[in-house]
Formats: sequence, C-alpha cells, structure tokens
Amino acid sequence: MKPLVLRPAATELEWQIVKGETYDIHVPVLDEHGDPVDVSAYTAKAQVRHSERDAVLHEWSGDTIECVGTEVVLHVLADETSPWQFSSANF
Repeated sequence: MKPLVLRPAATELEWQIVKGETYDIHVPVLDEHGDPVDVSAYTAKAQVRHSERDAVLHEWSGDTIECVGTEVVLHVLADETSPWQFSSANF
C-alpha cells in the first residue's frame, strides 16, 4: 500500500481545542486533485507542535486516532487536553 503523507499545505484546517472537553476532529484526506481518498486500511498518527521543527506538544496514535472512510478522526480527550499549557500550535 502506498503511504500517504499529509503536510500542513496539503490539508489546511483551523480549529480551536477547548481544554477539558472531549470531542472528535474529522480531517478529510484528499489526493493531489482534491478528490477524497479511502484511508480505511491505513493507520495514522498526528502531532501538535508550535512549528514543524519544534518539540512535540501532543501526539495522537493508537486508540486516539482512526482512519474511517475518507477521513482521519482525531479523538480529543478531556483528560489529555486539561493539562495543556500552550494557547496556539500547529497540527
């Protein structure tokens, strides 16, 4: 299976994460033509950093991230976000 690598320029999204709340973020996966890509058979991980070269502030992997149809779903958990000390970062 060909690996898919998403970079900030490939999928530009902006959202606010509220500390202490639980919810899901749905990230659409599109090819170079903007068409949806079925990622059901893939695994994924996602990271939050201040910039691409900075230290990882948070990582989604294992049970906290899923590939469902044409989306990657990040499960934002209250117990993980409650201690966050940063106010802005990049995914």
